[in-house]
Amino acid sequence: MSQDEFSTILNLIANPVRRLVLKSLSREPDYALRLSKELGFDQQLVSKHLEILEKAVFLRPTLKLVVVAQVGKFTP
Repeated sequence: MSQDEFSTILNLIANPVRRLVLKSLSREPDYALRLSKELGFDQQLVSKHLEILEKAVFLRPTLKLVVVAQVGKFTP
């Protein structure tokens, strides 16, 4: 993993909303609406963070469900 890739990952998980979304999705795939209700955030906010994570290849949409994609391991 390059330094740029590692920095990107750190920036992505620095946001507390994205961390909560990833934690929830690591348990099971879910819809943006249910995630927003579970986490207590506005659906637009959750959708925005899902889009950011998807663009960074952290998430992979499956139909309308969202699941956590497998990310390569970091080896210092």
